[in-house]
Amino acid sequence: MSRLRMKFQSGYTLIELMIGMAVGLIVLSGALFLYLQIFNVSKTTLASTQLNRELSILLDTMSGEIRRHGYSAQGSNSYYQTTSSALDVNVSGDCILYGYDVNSDDETNVSSDPKVLPDQKGFKLLDNVIYTKSGSLDGCDDSDWTAFTDKTVMNISDLTFTLNTVSTANGSVTVYSRSVDISIAASHATESISSTKSVSVLIPNNYVED
Repeated sequence: MSRLRMKFQSGYTLIELMIGMAVGLIVLSGALFLYLQIFNVSKTTLASTQLNRELSILLDTMSGEIRRHGYSAQGSNSYYQTTSSALDVNVSGDCILYGYDVNSDDETNVSSDPKVLPDQKGFKLLDNVIYTKSGSLDGCDDSDWTAFTDKTVMNISDLTFTLNTVSTANGSVTVYSRSVDISIAASHATESISSTKSVSVLIPNNYVED
């Protein structure tokens, strides 16, 4: 009886097994494709968020620095005071030079070299990196610059400064108010993501000419 029962038992045929495996592979391929799509979208979104966050921090830092231009602890007889030449913000395309009394000591010269002004600062673009400067009056082309951004995080493709000056005359006195427009374009270091941000910085320290 048991032999008869075994004789009529049936299983899956080879064709049925092959069809089942094919269907399983199709389902598995679809699931894998969906996972890769979600992974790539998440990776791109994360890179975009990181780039925009870094650009926002960079702009906030640069804006805060430039906004301090002209500040002096003493209020007279310093590099930062009322003459227009002392309070100039020098802008040349992707370079800006400005200054303020960093240590609140109102010192303009810490050595016998008249070019050494420790409170002069600046930003410029060189080889996809933004550099910052302090301490020299040699201008945008000297070597007294330190890297401010990191190429392993983002590459700066464009940096533009635009100085806007508005003069208001009151009798023999002219008051100059200034703002600086900053535009930065950058790309992520490892992903094909780019972004552009801009901001206008009002310099609160006006200068006056008699």
